[in-house]
Amino acid sequence: MEESNGSFLMVAASNLFIMWMIGFFVYKAGHVIHVLFVVAIILTFFRILRGY
Repeated sequence: MEESNGSFLMVAASNLFIMWMIGFFVYKAGHVIHVLFVVAIILTFFRILRGY
């Protein structure tokens, strides 16, 4: 169960990063996309801290 939680965090961080890239380079959606990018970085950081 613990491994699936780590996988979920990685998928969530990856999806947020991809959405940020799309928003930054294609749609220029503004500051909301950058907030998503920060959330993706935080989720990845927590994943690294947990040792996954």
